[in-house]
Amino acid sequence: MVELTDFSVVESESTYQVRFTTSATEDKTYFISALKQILSPDQIIPYQTHQLKNQKNGADYILITTSEFLPEVEPLVQLRRRQGLRVKAVSMEQIYNEFNAGLAEPKAIKQFLKYAYENWRSPAPTEVFLVGDAHLNYKKAQKSAKKVSQVPTYLSPSWDGLTPDDSWYVSVDGDDNLPDMFIGRIPGNTPEKVSELINKIIRFEESNQTNPRKILLVTDSEQDFEDSSEELINHLPVDFGTDKVYLQSYLALNQEGMTKEDKITLATQDIIASMNQGIMISNYIGHGVVNQWSGSKGLFKPENLQLVTNEEQLFFAFMLTCINGYFVGDKYALAEEFVIAKGGAIGSLAPSNLSYLWEDAILAQEAFSILFEQGVKRLGALTTQAKIAAYSKGTSADVIKTFTLFGDPAVSLKDWQ
Repeated sequence: MVELTDFSVVESESTYQVRFTTSATEDKTYFISALKQILSPDQIIPYQTHQLKNQKNGADYILITTSEFLPEVEPLVQLRRRQGLRVKAVSMEQIYNEFNAGLAEPKAIKQFLKYAYENWRSPAPTEVFLVGDAHLNYKKAQKSAKKVSQVPTYLSPSWDGLTPDDSWYVSVDGDDNLPDMFIGRIPGNTPEKVSELINKIIRFEESNQTNPRKILLVTDSEQDFEDSSEELINHLPVDFGTDKVYLQSYLALNQEGMTKEDKITLATQDIIASMNQGIMISNYIGHGVVNQWSGSKGLFKPENLQLVTNEEQLFFAFMLTCINGYFVGDKYALAEEFVIAKGGAIGSLAPSNLSYLWEDAILAQEAFSILFEQGVKRLGALTTQAKIAAYSKGTSADVIKTFTLFGDPAVSLKDWQ
């Protein structure tokens, strides 16, 4: 910025021209402003480093949130330390300052995680937990946006345009797109909401409840969805029960005076009843939109979660459908709503973009095999290994990019033995 002292001003109707002499030898564009129009910062605070580039740091578990929410996540930090993990809680402000010259851009998260993975004391970090809302409008350029982006995501190219992709943050070793750490996120836009969700995690972790030996299978009204759902039963342990809410069967009911809406309502009521009676897993396969199952029919919506009263027996929710995990819009995605609810789920896995049934089917079978046959109950390991296994069996890389874990990657499902 240069102060001009030798110039003249020519007024022309509603515009002004400034004339001055310059030594420029080629065309240049000048932006001119009066001194009174140059804004000054309200406050200047000296930056204090938090030593994130100190190679003496070490962590198994990194929790990333905003400075506002650090006090709210501290109880979980202490729990993880009591469980034997090396824990580092870091604010977005610290990451921006030390890895991106103070600029609020998603790439700063990856630069930080890559540095920690490569330079902190071994072993390298294993789990990354993001706490706070995300929104496409992470720079707050869209003033009409209803959500503020506390912990942004990265937008990766996919077959259907840009897709929210947290896995990109933890793909730090080599040039492949495979995650090298386990990552999950939960929403939260106020300290009170974050505190509620953190306490939900802690209550689940400290509960002595065992998992019900039952899963809920829900499908949309097409035979292909039912066939894919039925294949999952082959991976269940002996004596595991199943509740089936296959919408096609409900729509085929032939009871006098029963409308299509009545049949969908009955199916929804049976979903709620199964969740309240106690399940370990819910699995939905079918069409979907951001905030409901069976997009055109409205099989299950966020308001239905108000009737789910399973606070003592939280389950894990697989959502094999389109955009149930699109977490960067003005409203919460259904996968987030399951986690936000007082009851509902301790975690969910859903795509942030469109998905294909054949890829969803491979992912689900791998997840059920890893969970029930290999006994991997830790959410981050379970979902990440399932995505990598599905990719190795022919799915596109979009499965890795789009399927997002909503929940703490360090949470372990209860034993069912």
